[in-house]
Parts: sequence; structure tokens; C-alpha cells
Amino acid sequence: MRAPVAADHRNRLRKRVVWLVVDAYLNLVEDEAEWIGTGITFDVVRKGDRTEVRFNHVGLADHECFEVCSNAWAFTSMTVCGV
Repeated sequence: MRAPVAADHRNRLRKRVVWLVVDAYLNLVEDEAEWIGTGITFDVVRKGDRTEVRFNHVGLADHECFEVCSNAWAFTSMTVCGV
């Protein structure tokens, strides 16, 4: 899948990567397939000489694993960014 590219109102380049979860295995919750059908988006925006990545897991909020998964995504994001 190709991510759309568009210029925002400040003429800065924006990119979006979208993942649709089609298969998942979560052994920490009763419904091991609850991620299936959710979407994961990464919006990449140039801010001057820096890059900002905005992450969203669409459809996860109503699921059993929200708290654990939210903490795992936060840890993963900080690890990738070297925080």
C-alpha cells in the first residue's frame, strides 16, 4: 500500500503510513484476535530541522488490551526515538 503525500498549510511535506491489522496473536488477553480490523497510522511531519511522528492505533480504545497495548506502544516509541 502506498502512503499518500500532501503539503500542509505551511507548505511542509507530510507523509502517512497506514497499517490495517489482518492477523494478530495476543496471548495476554482473552480475545487473542481483538486487533484484527484495527488500523495503525504513522503521520510523519517535518517541523523545521526536525521530524515529528504522530502515532495512532484506531479502534483499540474499546478493547481489552488497551492499557497494556498503550504502554507497549509508548515503550516502543520511546525506544525507537532513543528517549
